[in-house]
Amino acid sequence: MTKAHCVVTGSADGSHKELRPRHWEEGEDADRLKQKIRSGECIAFVGSGPSTGAGYPSWNTLLRELCSATGVVCADQLECKPTETLLALADSCLQANAHEYCNVLSRYFACTPPNIPDELRYVAKLKFRAYVTTAFDPLLHLALEDEATGNLVYTYPSLPTEFNQRHLFHIHGKIEVGSEADSSKIILGSTAFAHAYDGKNSLLWGFLQQLLTYRSCCFVGCGFREPDLQRLFTVCGTIREEIGKMGGLDSAPEHFALLPRDLPELEVLLEQNEVLRQATEREIAAQNSRRAEVLKQAGITVIRYEVEKSRHLGLKEFLRECADIVPIEPGTFLQQAKP
Repeated sequence: MTKAHCVVTGSADGSHKELRPRHWEEGEDADRLKQKIRSGECIAFVGSGPSTGAGYPSWNTLLRELCSATGVVCADQLECKPTETLLALADSCLQANAHEYCNVLSRYFACTPPNIPDELRYVAKLKFRAYVTTAFDPLLHLALEDEATGNLVYTYPSLPTEFNQRHLFHIHGKIEVGSEADSSKIILGSTAFAHAYDGKNSLLWGFLQQLLTYRSCCFVGCGFREPDLQRLFTVCGTIREEIGKMGGLDSAPEHFALLPRDLPELEVLLEQNEVLRQATEREIAAQNSRRAEVLKQAGITVIRYEVEKSRHLGLKEFLRECADIVPIEPGTFLQQAKP
């Protein structure tokens, strides 16, 4: 059960203090996650969600741009489409015009970002053992550079299982600033996912199997929507159970996921179209049901946080409290980043 807790805030000199409510589910699960992170044994698994705070496109926005550039007919409303349909749409764009496909990716991801979202800067400040991300952009890498961690960066398909020294792994590929996107090294469409998550021939599958079976992970900004990733989670959950039964693991490493309660960014769109609202709500309900079952089978404990006007306020507060730091002043990255 969620409890309403408050945290003391005040001025830097301590002259003014006030109580304000926390915007996440406080309790034993949240406390265990904080301890895991502070121990330095937890691995951060970061999705592309926080990247939208720096102007990078959401998945649906990127797909619309790819369709427009490659001449592929795009459905009017992608929000109510199954994930499999969206992955196939990305494939169609690549097959229709690979050159324009890569141009769109380069235009969005190969430029220097204007800022680093607070969520990623807080993640970089925390004592995670290593960092794994599905994002193509350089934001998490830049945030870690600001912390002078000296970490190595590995990019798909080269993914050694060196989960230490705060190394960073771009498991779905990375588009470097100032470079041209290479579609063969980016996992975006259904064909690329099928190849990358081939259980017999893919290094990525083995990499993630080792990670999810033997390491404790904290998932941040992840949607858990991709069918191939869901399949992997299910397999790893089964492996962990079998190893536990044979006594191979005294205690299976815990996984945690920080997830929003709802998706308020859709509210304005849905208010304008009742038919779309009903279709979208049905699809979201179906996705949530599948995701809940996958998370359960994978042994992932979910901690929910509040979202206000599309701002993931509860996520920022939780990470900030884990790091035991005051809010980061805006503009820090702008002063330090180099083009």
